[in-house]
Amino acid sequence: MKLAPHRPSKDEKNGLKLSPFSGSAATAKAVAQIAGVSPATVKRAHQFGKALEVLEQVSPKAAEVVLRGEVKDALTNLHLVPAEAMSFVAEQITNGERSIKRAMEKWGALQREKRLKEKMAEVLPKPTQPFELYCCDIHDAHKFVAAESVDLIVTDPPYGREHLHLYDALAKFAVHALKEGGICVVMCGVRYLREVMETLSRHLNYVWTLTYLTPGQHNKLFPFRVINAWKPVLYFVKGELAEDAQWVFDVIESPQPEKTDHEWQQNLEAFTDLVRRFTHKGMVVCDPLLRDWNDRRGSAC
Repeated sequence: MKLAPHRPSKDEKNGLKLSPFSGSAATAKAVAQIAGVSPATVKRAHQFGKALEVLEQVSPKAAEVVLRGEVKDALTNLHLVPAEAMSFVAEQITNGERSIKRAMEKWGALQREKRLKEKMAEVLPKPTQPFELYCCDIHDAHKFVAAESVDLIVTDPPYGREHLHLYDALAKFAVHALKEGGICVVMCGVRYLREVMETLSRHLNYVWTLTYLTPGQHNKLFPFRVINAWKPVLYFVKGELAEDAQWVFDVIESPQPEKTDHEWQQNLEAFTDLVRRFTHKGMVVCDPLLRDWNDRRGSAC
C-alpha cells in the first residue's frame, strides 16, 4: 500500500516543527520545545485553559478570581473538577475559598452525605413516631426524658478542660434515663481522658474503649509533641451488661472530616456506623448533648 507524501502545514512552513503524526502529545512536545518548558507543563496549561472556560461560563466572577492568581492550586487542580461539581466550586471561590482541593473535599463530603441519606431512606422503615427534640440545659434534661426509658445514650461532648463538668451531668442523666443494663457511649478527647473516665465511673460501670480513627485530620499538639489521629469512644453500662448484649467491633474509621456546618462536626457516615453497632430495631436512642440545630448527630440516630 502506497502512502501519500506528507504535506507541510502552515506551522511547519513558519518554522514550527510538528510531528507528521496527529495527536496532542506530539503538539505538546513541539510547543514545549519552542517555549523551553516540559510537554507536561504545556499539557497542564491546555487543560487549565479548557477548565477555565467552563468556570467562566458558570461564574465569570470566580473565573476572574482564578485569573488574578488568588487560587494557588488552580493550575494543577481546576481541570480535575467534574462538570457536576463546577457550580459548587465556583460558589466556594466566590465566597472566599482559595483552594480547589478544599472546595472539592467539601463537595465530596456533601455527596457522601447525600448518598448515605438516600441509602438510609431505602433500607430504613418509615418511622411510626417522629423523634423528640428538647432545647434545654443538660442539668434539666431529666425533666423531659422519663426515667428508665432509654436503651442507648450516644454523645460527643466538648473536649476542653472548661467542659469537664458536663461529664458529671451526663453520667447523672444516664443513671436517670437509661434502663437497667442500658448503654452509654461517649466520644471524648485524649488529653483529659483520665478525668472523664473517673467522672463517668462514679455513676456508671466501665466496659471498654473503642478507637475512632480520624484520617485526614491529624492534630499537632505542640506542648506534648504528639500528632493525634484518633479519639477514644468510652463504653459504659448502667448496672450489669446484659448477657445477650450484641458483639461490638472496637475500631471505627471516619472516611473524611466534615466541618461544613461546625468546627466540631463529626462525619455523619462514621457516627451512623457507631450508633448501628449498639442498636437494633425498636430501641430508644438519646443524645443529651446536641450543641445546636445544625448538629447532625441526631441524623445518625
